[in-house]
Amino acid sequence: MVAKAIANRLQDVIGRCIDQAQNAFIPGRLISDNAVMLQMGFTREWVELVMKCVTTTSYAVYINGSRARVFQPTRGLRQGLLKGVKASRRGPEISHLLFADDCILFGEATNKRAMGYFGKRPLLEGGYGIEHINCQRCMDSRELIVNTFGEEEASRILRIPLAREPHDDFMVWSGAETMDHIFRKCPISVSVWSALEIPYILQATDLEFIQWLTWTFTHHSPSQSRLIDCALWAIWGDRNTRIHDKKEVEKWKHPPGQAVKINFDGAYDAGLFQSASGIVVRNREGDVLLSCSEIHEEVPSAFAAEAIACRKATQIGIKMKGSDIIIEGDLLSVIKKGKIERHDKSQIGAFIDDIQQATSRSKHLRFEHIPRSANGLAHILATETLRTKEEIYLVEGVPRFAVLQKVIDSERELD
Repeated sequence: MVAKAIANRLQDVIGRCIDQAQNAFIPGRLISDNAVMLQMGFTREWVELVMKCVTTTSYAVYINGSRARVFQPTRGLRQGLLKGVKASRRGPEISHLLFADDCILFGEATNKRAMGYFGKRPLLEGGYGIEHINCQRCMDSRELIVNTFGEEEASRILRIPLAREPHDDFMVWSGAETMDHIFRKCPISVSVWSALEIPYILQATDLEFIQWLTWTFTHHSPSQSRLIDCALWAIWGDRNTRIHDKKEVEKWKHPPGQAVKINFDGAYDAGLFQSASGIVVRNREGDVLLSCSEIHEEVPSAFAAEAIACRKATQIGIKMKGSDIIIEGDLLSVIKKGKIERHDKSQIGAFIDDIQQATSRSKHLRFEHIPRSANGLAHILATETLRTKEEIYLVEGVPRFAVLQKVIDSERELD
């Protein structure tokens, strides 16, 4: 009642009593100093009456519906004494959350930490309005977890190891990667940037990754920036494939001995009945001897597009006399048909007949099936040709858009 009476009397003058600087937060001064109220003309009796309302306050906390003992507030727990937790590796440390009359404290799950906030007295002691932590409470917590969460979630929570002694946090992921390492320092990334021959891309070594990224796009032309975008995407995708795929991704392999490998792939546009064949020829060192592509009209199906590409690869292989030729494709049915000698009666029979007649004239040519992951260079030649409608024929090289894939293919075998 005294506090209510004081509040009612202050209503007429409270607007002039609170300064814009909020006097309680002036450096070197506490809210309890009372100097401000006295200087503003309040009598000492009035100030003492206000202070009695402040210093005689007591609290009681309800826990699970039961009221604990009454206690008086003190300044025993200060900000900075709590060792908080982080929701993310680089996020802020959270030690407590306050909302209305609710307070949540975060700290290490150890007895020593729980007992240490108030010196030798336990943090959650009856004298502070909350029951003392003991083994019975731990059993109650276990029951609370089991009753609150599903069986699987509760089992996982209860299996979380809790230390008896406090310790500093540490990173649990061994060999954790940084963005800077993935995109700039990894040997594969360095090889990619070197092969693309983009000026100054690896020279700003003193910049953090985000700063480097901003600097890179600022100092390069739009066409170079688009190429950089594609390189970043390919590096990230290749890294995720290595880490997250359940099975080992098969890589393009250099041909044995003095053999030469010819990889082919077909891309198909069902709306235009149009296809594109992508062909790449490489030697035992992985050097590109030839890369080419062709566009074909009135193609009935994607199945036929692959057969046409295989036929083109076979024709190139026949012209390379004196070498063992391995023709690789990622469509198993076409590869199998190329190996057999009997007449093919399927819808691509005409193309298969051409392949069979060509191979009958050479004893140094054979077909091998590979997965799509090992046929990336031929695939990108076919798809880009179909998209741009521009055919390619390059001796000892690949078009600029395929340089990145060429580097990735070569590096994969070396890992």
